[in-house]
Amino acid sequence: MWRLAEQWAKYAFVFVAAFLLSLLLTPLFREIARRLGMIDRPGGRRIHEKPTPRGGGLALVITFHVMYGLMVLFGWDDYLFHLDVTFWKAMIPATFVIVLIGFIDDKFGLSAWLKLAGQVAAASILYAHGYSVESLLGVETPLVVSYLLTIGWFIVLTNAFNLIDGLDGLAAGLAGIAAVGLAGTALLRRFSGDAMPFLALAGACLGFLRYNFHPASVFLGDCGSYFLGFSLAAMSMVSSTKTTLLTTLAVPLLAMGVPLYDTLLAIWRRSVRYFGSETNGGVRASFSLMRPDRDHLHHRVLGAGLTPGRAALMLYALNVALVAAAVLMVGLKNRAVGLFLLVIVAWAYLMFRHLSLLEMLETGRLIVKGFARPRRRVFTMAVYGVWDLAALLMAWTAVFVLLQMQGVAVWIQTLVLMSAPLVLFLHLGRIYTRIWSRARLREYVLLIGLLFAGTISGASLLTLINDWDFSYALEAAFLYFPIVSFFIVGGRAGYRILQEATAELGLIHLADRGDSPRLMALGAGDGFLLFLRHFSLEHARGHESRVLVGVADDDPNLAGCSVAGIPVLGRFADLPHLFRIYNVQQLVVTAPLTSEQLVAVKRACREEGVMLREWRFGEHEIRWED
Repeated sequence: MWRLAEQWAKYAFVFVAAFLLSLLLTPLFREIARRLGMIDRPGGRRIHEKPTPRGGGLALVITFHVMYGLMVLFGWDDYLFHLDVTFWKAMIPATFVIVLIGFIDDKFGLSAWLKLAGQVAAASILYAHGYSVESLLGVETPLVVSYLLTIGWFIVLTNAFNLIDGLDGLAAGLAGIAAVGLAGTALLRRFSGDAMPFLALAGACLGFLRYNFHPASVFLGDCGSYFLGFSLAAMSMVSSTKTTLLTTLAVPLLAMGVPLYDTLLAIWRRSVRYFGSETNGGVRASFSLMRPDRDHLHHRVLGAGLTPGRAALMLYALNVALVAAAVLMVGLKNRAVGLFLLVIVAWAYLMFRHLSLLEMLETGRLIVKGFARPRRRVFTMAVYGVWDLAALLMAWTAVFVLLQMQGVAVWIQTLVLMSAPLVLFLHLGRIYTRIWSRARLREYVLLIGLLFAGTISGASLLTLINDWDFSYALEAAFLYFPIVSFFIVGGRAGYRILQEATAELGLIHLADRGDSPRLMALGAGDGFLLFLRHFSLEHARGHESRVLVGVADDDPNLAGCSVAGIPVLGRFADLPHLFRIYNVQQLVVTAPLTSEQLVAVKRACREEGVMLREWRFGEHEIRWED
């Protein structure tokens, strides 16, 4: 009992002492930064409103290493397991390099490539001391692969905290939360001494937040954000070695989930914008992969109307939830996989519904734009041909495995017999002369019919030539048909599906922003469906910025229902009321109106200040004029 109390007293001392030391040192380094002219001024991407010193993160660096020195001085290093004195000695020169690069960037500014070189040098120091990613998915990695994985781990986490450091208190708060979570996992894994360095970092972050939370009087600077990411990358990698695969991968990724995910989104978003930018002589000059933007998670939270303080607290709460999941996974041991899967499902929902709408939208628009560019029909036919051959190969291989057949020769012979009739039917149906991006439903029905006929013919050939029992051949055919249909039909319908999905993402994104013109349609008949098709295509191409809030129609059967996913809000007579409730700025007429209805609609729009437009469809005679 006494030994346990003594251990907890050490934890409390390390955390509180780090907190107090950071609390004392931060104002000192704030004044040093001010005297050195290291001032972050408002403007551009910055969201603060007054000049603020940067480089205060040096207080965190000094605090962390002083606490390590005190642990050694008091003889507490005997309790350390992975994060021992040998590790600390390797961290000192590595920290010096990473902090020096950040400090020079804070004072004078450095190019992205020089900063990257400094990060590689700092990570290489730890690698040279024997701290590396030795295995991947339980398999030992060659030296070159191990080095690249180690360097990649450090670069990703170092820059993750640098990228998320765009809001008062965010990077320091997230780092402190991650450090507390990793300390908890160290305790649960019975490496209790290793919790002390994590608690030292957490205490230092808490002391710094006294001056860094909104409204901040000092910023971390690159030297501080680099140090936080680098130190967490080092300690999480070293303390997770020789543990279970799930713990090695999942715990650090969950504990630092918010900054890591923000980095992933930044890479995804900037890559899409880079490849979607226009070229000048083959050089993409209009967009750079390393150009900063205002689309990070904290910018989006602020865009939703939250104050900087509330935005930081909301992202803290998200990271606390992820850290709690990481700690529970370690405690649950054999049942950790179930919790991990639940966390992945919840995160996937959050990601696709709220956190990555912009990236998915821009990716969809880039693909739609790429397919919409003019190209030779011969090339299109070749692409579909190669795709179909690959589909035949994958589908029959799956059936071959499911039916537990054996032998390469048997596989080749049965593949030819099963696929040859199908290829023949596709050509007889002139499948490769059709423009599938504009195909109608009957063309897809024809394609499915041809695939079914080809599959049954292939089963007949297996019976005739290979002397298979017909019931066995039919079983193979009924396994083969849905798989090959999924690939071949899906490959052709994918473009249309992508268009629709991109349009829906565009609508959700604009609706979430809240500053887009709000549009309502009048009439939910055939004209509305044609209008909706055009409206969706324009959204998919990025040419439409309005939000369709609903449609009005006098059909009583449509009341309270939706048409093509668009809610029917009311009747024609309800227009003035609907305009006010849904803040409508534009009304588009998609149905023929009587003269009396048109007069009433015009009056309602005029009184409520709503722009009136008309969607025309149908045939109209063109008159010859002399």
